[in-house]
Amino acid sequence: SSAWARQCKSPSSAATGSPKSTPQGSPQGIDPDKDIAVLKIDAAHTPLKPIRLGSSKGVEVGQSALAIGNPFGLDHTLTSGVISGLGRSMEATTGRTMRNLIQTDAAVNPGNSGGPLLDSSGRMIGMNTAMFSTSGMSAGVGFAIPVHTIRSIADRLIKFGVIVCPVLGITFLEGRQARLLHLPDGVLVLSVPPGSPAAIAGMQGTTREVEGIALGDIIVGVEGSKVEDEADLFDALENHKPGDTVTITVLRDGVPIVPTNKGLIPDYQQETNDKKQAPKALRVLGGS
Repeated sequence: SSAWARQCKSPSSAATGSPKSTPQGSPQGIDPDKDIAVLKIDAAHTPLKPIRLGSSKGVEVGQSALAIGNPFGLDHTLTSGVISGLGRSMEATTGRTMRNLIQTDAAVNPGNSGGPLLDSSGRMIGMNTAMFSTSGMSAGVGFAIPVHTIRSIADRLIKFGVIVCPVLGITFLEGRQARLLHLPDGVLVLSVPPGSPAAIAGMQGTTREVEGIALGDIIVGVEGSKVEDEADLFDALENHKPGDTVTITVLRDGVPIVPTNKGLIPDYQQETNDKKQAPKALRVLGGS
């Protein structure tokens, strides 16, 4: 059967430059949901040069693509092909969905992960991250994270050391469980902690009453974007930053409404290891 072949990688303590030099480095931050890590490299006395960055937003199907990496330990390997698809999705190792990936038929094998995907001018348009294969070998279906996503994530990792994710301050029912209960599309709110942005907005959680369970609000929209499950909610929140104000649409007793106040995405921050940090977006039943 077909399978996603994830090319596992972790922050390294060294970054390979020319065959004669291996600058030392240390991890500055990781975003497992996007499969991106940032290393700080001591390259003061090495001939390393920053790669030229292109724009992944102007990429078109059919244009040339070049992938660089170390497949099977064969360093400084270059493969060529074309951009064969845009806007692809796949599941990250964390269970979150990676979206807007670039698909290429340039050979991407184990060891290519983390290497750049270049356009015909040698500018980086993405970072190789995975391939789709039935055998574990390249089948001409490789995927790269767009460079505009990398720049956004890298900037936040350098600044905070972690990804500062906006949250509403709720716990919710996992979509899989909601489908078993035949609930409407959306995200069922289980609890709304006092003082949380959701509580300030007037959202209502699920409660147990004498007659049985009284369902709470079901989130069906964020700023006009439709929300059918928690993945849609995460995606909608990722378009905002902590401190933003957003309009949430919920089903309450089967009627779509917007709570009286706008739902505030909090600017929760705490000092840890001299880095400004914030909690990650809530996932399932209060998980972080």
